[in-house]
This record gives sequence, structure tokens and C-alpha cells, in this order.
Amino acid sequence: EDAPGEMPRYELGELPEGFVENLESQFVGTGMTAHFYENEKGDVILFEYIYMQQGASSNFGIENADIIPVTVNGLEGQLYLTRDTEGADSTITWIVPDENMLFAVSAALNANDILHIAESVSLSKIEK
Repeated sequence: EDAPGEMPRYELGELPEGFVENLESQFVGTGMTAHFYENEKGDVILFEYIYMQQGASSNFGIENADIIPVTVNGLEGQLYLTRDTEGADSTITWIVPDENMLFAVSAALNANDILHIAESVSLSKIEK
């Protein structure tokens, strides 16, 4: 089914030191939202969520990555862990069936750090 109404606002509760959200780069569309968090060095954490609906799609680069099954807050997911050591992004994805939502966090971080960030996702208490 099509996404019901306005997209909810989710946020990352835990970020590595020095990362802040770049509100100028965020994208909020019908059925999909992307938030960018950056530090002073220009490193980026991309947090996306998308309603699982007809016509929706997500694209994750898995070339030169190991696909590792993970659990994010009790839900099955996948970690696309890059084999590149220099600044290449890894991505973790998981689906929350009750919300009919796919979540993804991409960043040039190790497996433990990216999983920690994913587990900190929550529905925002304050609408921005």
C-alpha cells in the first residue's frame, strides 16, 4: 500500500564524537527520508528510511563487500561490510515489519560502530 500521510521523523541517538546533522542536505520525500551527519573532516554518516510500498526501491553497493547477517534491536538485518580499508562506506539495513519501514545507515566505520548507531535509531519525540 502507499505510505500513509507524512513521513515520521526518526533520529540517531548515538553518533561518533564530532558528527552533527546537516539539515541543508536532508531529503524528506513521499515514502523516503535521508539524513546526513557530518564532522569537520567531511566524513558522512547517511541515515535513510523508506516505506515498503509498491514502487519503492533501495540500492546498496555490495561489490567488494562481505554480507554479514546481523540483529538490530531483535530484528534481522544485513551488514554490507566493505573490504576497502580507506574511507569506503559500509551499510547496515534492517526492516521493522510493524512500521512497514526499511532502515539503512551507511558510513566509513567498523562493524561494531555502525551496528551501535543502528541500534540507537528511535522515533523523534520532537517534530523538527
